[in-house]
Amino acid sequence: MDQIEPLARSMPYMTAIGNHERDWPGSGDRFPSMYDSGGECGVPTERHFSMPGPAEDKPWYSFDYGPIHFTIYSTEHRFHPGSEQHEFIREDLAAVDRSITPWLVVGGHRPFYIDSTSTHAPDGDQPVADDLRSALEDLFLRFSVDLTWQRAPPQLPTHLPSVSEQLSGTSWRWLGDCPHPPEANATHFTCEMVEDLQGFVMDSFVLRKPLDWRPRDPETYHNWRP
Repeated sequence: MDQIEPLARSMPYMTAIGNHERDWPGSGDRFPSMYDSGGECGVPTERHFSMPGPAEDKPWYSFDYGPIHFTIYSTEHRFHPGSEQHEFIREDLAAVDRSITPWLVVGGHRPFYIDSTSTHAPDGDQPVADDLRSALEDLFLRFSVDLTWQRAPPQLPTHLPSVSEQLSGTSWRWLGDCPHPPEANATHFTCEMVEDLQGFVMDSFVLRKPLDWRPRDPETYHNWRP
């Protein structure tokens, strides 16, 4: 909390819950409770970080930041096809007006791809990654998602669109204030990781698209899927 306070007290601070913030008492929604946070941390998380989700203990939502639309989902709740959260993600992505927000970013805690030997079911890194890819990868490709932000200990991977375990990404860590937020316009989306003490750029990437870019028709998705 001390690390995020300089930023969170001065501007909107949007979160996506993870395993240490879930464990809603007695819920057992996707993973057994009381593993990572002692079974109670979902309650203070809900109170301290009240996000614009549809209801209590449904921490999925979306918002716009300039020309970027962010869709935030929970990897700790059911996300498979037919679940309430999957339906929200599908409807939210389908409703984005890419002429207003040409960039589409999705964010969740557990990663789709991870270099890990954790294979125990149901909440090991690899089984969860398999489930996420099975449930959401086609959906993200169908609606032309540009970028996903996910966590992997102790960094934050940024993944470009990938198919069949082909991955483009890097691992970042953000601690404390963020004096260099993402910059985006209709054709360029720039992110930099800046060393906070010295101010030098440690890593960066730029996504580009032509001014006349339009997303592919999701109804013809299976015709162009690699």
